[in-house]
Amino acid sequence: MEKFITETRFVPVDFDPFAGSAIERIIPTTEAQREVLTASEMGVDASCAYNESVSLELSGDLDRAALDAAMQHLVKRHESLRSTLSASGTRMIVTDEIRFNLAYTDLSSAITSEREEQLRTIAKQDMITPFDLRNGPLFRAQLIRVDASVHLLRLSGHHAVCDGWSLGIMMAEISALYNGVKTNSAPKVPDAVPFSEYSLATIDFAKSEEHTKVEQYWLNLFKGAVPRIDLPTDRPRPRTKTYKGNRLDLVMPPELVRGLKETATRSGASFVTTLLTAFELVLHKLTGDSDMVVGLPAAGQSDLGMKHLVGHCVNLLALRSRIDEDRPFIEHLKERRTAVLDAFDNQKYTFGTLLRKLNVPREPGRIPLCPVVFNIDMNMDDGVAFEGLRHRFISNARAFENFELFLNATGNDKHLVLEWSYNTDLFDEATIRGWMDMLTTLAQRIATAPSATIADLLSEGALAGDQEMPPSAWIGKVTDFPKKDIGSLFDEVATRYADNTAVELLDGKMSYRELQQRVNSLSSSLIELGVKPGEPVGLCMDRSFDMIVAMLATLRAGGCFVPFDPAYPADRLSFMFGDTDVKVMLTQRHLVNSLPAHKARVVFLDEVKQGADRPMPAIGIDAPVAFLQLSNISFDASTLEIWGALLNGGRLVLQAQQKPTRSRSPKRSNSTRSRACGSQSVFSTCWWTNTWIVCAA
Repeated sequence: MEKFITETRFVPVDFDPFAGSAIERIIPTTEAQREVLTASEMGVDASCAYNESVSLELSGDLDRAALDAAMQHLVKRHESLRSTLSASGTRMIVTDEIRFNLAYTDLSSAITSEREEQLRTIAKQDMITPFDLRNGPLFRAQLIRVDASVHLLRLSGHHAVCDGWSLGIMMAEISALYNGVKTNSAPKVPDAVPFSEYSLATIDFAKSEEHTKVEQYWLNLFKGAVPRIDLPTDRPRPRTKTYKGNRLDLVMPPELVRGLKETATRSGASFVTTLLTAFELVLHKLTGDSDMVVGLPAAGQSDLGMKHLVGHCVNLLALRSRIDEDRPFIEHLKERRTAVLDAFDNQKYTFGTLLRKLNVPREPGRIPLCPVVFNIDMNMDDGVAFEGLRHRFISNARAFENFELFLNATGNDKHLVLEWSYNTDLFDEATIRGWMDMLTTLAQRIATAPSATIADLLSEGALAGDQEMPPSAWIGKVTDFPKKDIGSLFDEVATRYADNTAVELLDGKMSYRELQQRVNSLSSSLIELGVKPGEPVGLCMDRSFDMIVAMLATLRAGGCFVPFDPAYPADRLSFMFGDTDVKVMLTQRHLVNSLPAHKARVVFLDEVKQGADRPMPAIGIDAPVAFLQLSNISFDASTLEIWGALLNGGRLVLQAQQKPTRSRSPKRSNSTRSRACGSQSVFSTCWWTNTWIVCAA
């Protein structure tokens, strides 16, 4: 044995069973966390339904190294981002460090159509990839280079370690930490609150006299029979719970938001309570139930004074509503105001504890008590400010949904978006769109007639938003028009409908996001070339994506575009050059040789046609509308076709360029027309020239 020990040599190996990050602390999970963990254990789809995700679109000269350093610092600051969950789900294990990687993808070299498809693939893959709750990490981030001056930062975490409030904190801190690295100064961030403090606070609360009082409030609220909400479904409910989901977004017009706020002020309620009450009335109309429950998530950070805490601190409040249709809405709203405030005063009581105390029967295919949820995530990017960068907040849609219907209000007062997430095994898209229209119409009625009875507001005539308006209703009426330039109006629309198709041609599509990015890039180049406000810029292009980008970029740069039709005779083009003295000409490579010798400079000289002295009706245009663009851009008909679509979130369908002839038949536009008709509405213009007819759809 002695000889064996002496002659034995130890060979080094790569594997070290004791290697890895040291455990910093072990924290008891909260009751609310355990509820999420239990639900996540039902399968991959169930776990992905708890993927929380947002994005920041960053425009400008991004310092990738500074952003990476900021992300590393962020993870180091917050216990939840360095944690995993024990096998039993009762403990959160925090390590002193974690292998965090800011994934990077460069799409800048891809062509437009491929880039859009790759962005959609990345988004989908992120939302269908579950987090490993036992081994971590439970937070991930990805930086995507869209082009030379635009990046997309995706932030995703499991709901067991972060909530909507947390994502807002994280975005603000990332920008502050980034700025600190860029300026080589101490970052302006508050001290991070350890999640362990919150966990211990919930344990102390469960043992306190306050817990007994709060519990009594909820038990009193649900005395007697517990109400149940049954939404009308398009298909029979599956025997087991499913999670396949989709999301539709509804942008509320600013004037409607203002109207609801005025109603809220009259009743002493908040805007949120007013919107929630309107949603409850829609549910009442759909189900016929006068006694119902809607879930409302409440952030625990604010309640406990831990505003800079990152973690799962949300409790689902079961709001019970009793509706009497004979009451005026304004009186009902005052009652709801009191009920909502009372619920927030008692928000520390967990949803799971309430279910156990009420002994609510569990059904395999349903969420008990609160299958419908109303959530508020407004102003999430209020604290975001990157040095030298512009940002745009994006709320990422989940691929799977835990609730039957989840309505989330996001954005801000000037741009409020209602995100309708729903279970696609239960509801069709058309059904949800109908409910969206119903809520919008009801909100309009509430804003204009808050003293009307609920029965009057919910009457079939009042909610028939698609009724045709007789001429007497609009003749002589005056409506406000925003006093903004086209560039500003387009920016608002592009932000609102970022993922919608903006322009469509036979060989591809371009979303509002991609169009806005290309416009920003080209407009910057035009300014560098010396284009000044009011200065004309020549455009000589085929009907194409480039044509639309060039028009918008010229206007964004402050210039005005003069269309040079490449089909015009050389003499006509020479006259236009001489008459306008254009100094900058935007064209396409294959058209360069068709241009006569020129110096370049221009003014927009489109003829202004005077209409008759009589009121004209305003046509309602919104996101589902498609415009088929056939007119020559030198002709004023193109103004309606192009701006009618792009300043209202519609879809601009370009007819492939062909040389005009006297024998040309509108029939050749049938394929393009049929594609345009795939939307709910197609607007058309029919213009007669002295040589041929152009008919749109």
